[in-house]
Amino acid sequence: MTAAPMSISRPILEPPPASAPVLLSLQEAVQRGYGAYSTLRRYISDGRLPAVKVGTRVKIRQADLAMLAVPAGPVVPEDHTVTGDRPCGDELGDYVKRLVDAFPVLTPARRAALGRLLDAGA
Repeated sequence: MTAAPMSISRPILEPPPASAPVLLSLQEAVQRGYGAYSTLRRYISDGRLPAVKVGTRVKIRQADLAMLAVPAGPVVPEDHTVTGDRPCGDELGDYVKRLVDAFPVLTPARRAALGRLLDAGA
């Protein structure tokens, strides 16, 4: 009696959901101009840049990298009048909206923890 050959089934990999954050390796972040490899590693180690491990690789959310970018000079509105190095008026609202949109949605538990933290500072 001979044994039937075994078939090896492999899991079907599904694409990540559309809402999944874009994760970049350190090398990809360096290639895209977010900083030098050693600078990004330092930012991760001192807590300025959140990172995750996927297997043995360190990955960084693209949104977190974007938050490292700061204006290099004064903010110039569309009418080209210099307003200083901080946004003002409607620019401030647009700036805050961009910051808020860059962060993930807060879960109820995180929202409650943040509320307690802010109340403690008052």
